[in-house]
Amino acid sequence: MSEDRTPSLVVESQDHLDWIVRADMRNDVLGSAAPDWLALESCPDASLTETGHQRAVWRVCCKEFEIFAKVSRVSGLRARVKSVGLGTPAEREWRVAVEAAVRHVALPEFIALGVGKGAETENVLLTVAIPNATTLTTLWQESTTRRADPSGRRGGAELIQEVASLLYQAHQAGFSHRDGHPNNILVSQPDDGSGMRAFYVDALGARLTRGPVGMAKVVHSFAQLDQHFHRVATRTDRLRLLRAYLSCEQAGHDGAGARPWRRRLVLLIGQQRKKIAASLARLRDRRLSKDNKYFARMRLANRWQATVALHIERRHVFPEPHVPNRTREDWRKILDAALTSMRGTSNHTTSVASGDVDLECSKMSGFIRSLAATWRRSAHRCSFEHCHQLRHRDVFAELILGYAEHRSFGLVDASVLIRPRVPSLATRTAVARPRHQAEVPDLQEDDSCPHESR
Repeated sequence: MSEDRTPSLVVESQDHLDWIVRADMRNDVLGSAAPDWLALESCPDASLTETGHQRAVWRVCCKEFEIFAKVSRVSGLRARVKSVGLGTPAEREWRVAVEAAVRHVALPEFIALGVGKGAETENVLLTVAIPNATTLTTLWQESTTRRADPSGRRGGAELIQEVASLLYQAHQAGFSHRDGHPNNILVSQPDDGSGMRAFYVDALGARLTRGPVGMAKVVHSFAQLDQHFHRVATRTDRLRLLRAYLSCEQAGHDGAGARPWRRRLVLLIGQQRKKIAASLARLRDRRLSKDNKYFARMRLANRWQATVALHIERRHVFPEPHVPNRTREDWRKILDAALTSMRGTSNHTTSVASGDVDLECSKMSGFIRSLAATWRRSAHRCSFEHCHQLRHRDVFAELILGYAEHRSFGLVDASVLIRPRVPSLATRTAVARPRHQAEVPDLQEDDSCPHESR
């Protein structure tokens, strides 16, 4: 691959896409042997690595290197209006990447952009895969397991220094990542032993300024990392990252005034991390009332409606290995027959052995109770929402998998609470509460604190 950070580009129209392609990569992207970038599911050399809202990321093997293809769709009125005014997500990320390359910010090499020609169409953004790259999350977990070995400790120190250098160089170049959590930082470890190198990925929405970024964005960048690492890294290691960053600009903050300034920065990072945690919790709360990867709303037989958990969140905080993830089809098989048999009965608790869940049914006796359950939410719905709101804030609550409501003449006249079945009291005790359920302490200006297991 060329080391030129500003290669020449060519513009070409092919099939349903208008392309901007690096001149030296034109044959790899648009040549006769190139794959159909809008139909990668039929390409034998392509594998799906990630899916998200209206986008999919594919890894495509070429002769001498690998390409990541981010295929996104512009759909919906809001997305189309935004695309008209600001460009599609692929176009916006391309613009950021081109400017970041001029400023020598460590990003993967962007080689092509394909923009669809219709109102609701797909777009393609192509980057060269970074060889031997691992997410910062995974690499840090691996380094912590090798801490007993001196080479493992040296690797952890090298990793901290490399991440600090990435942040500092990006900030000095006026680049601040909008979502700089550890999964959006890749660390490459070349086979030639040349040392680690960190890269930002998924730069959509990154901010670019004329000069170095301000203190607020520096604090935000560290707070995003600290939001993740306060559970998996010690306060000492988190402070080492900050000190490694400050060592890059030592001339500006040395001498007698360095320690108070550093304390102030630590305090600001702790405050910002709490704001980020609260914002993330509110974002997760909004999933409760929508169909998404984590929750689903379902219409069932005999006028039952249910909201259930598909993918159990926060596994790293509440592991609960006895509770599987389920699909819509799994839930439909479990609930259709069980809810039909419960209709018309009095209050009771029924177990559904086939689904390893317990159903607690409650009837609304009288018009007033039905009206209250309809307008003010049923007790079972409140229990479900409160459970997940607490868990979104890393506060333990006994897991509730969903709730169902039956309506007659528009009013809720029965509801069901769905819990996982715990086989025994011993199992319940073992999985009920994580070791660290409360908010962990913020960064402290104390480099001698003991190592903590989070």
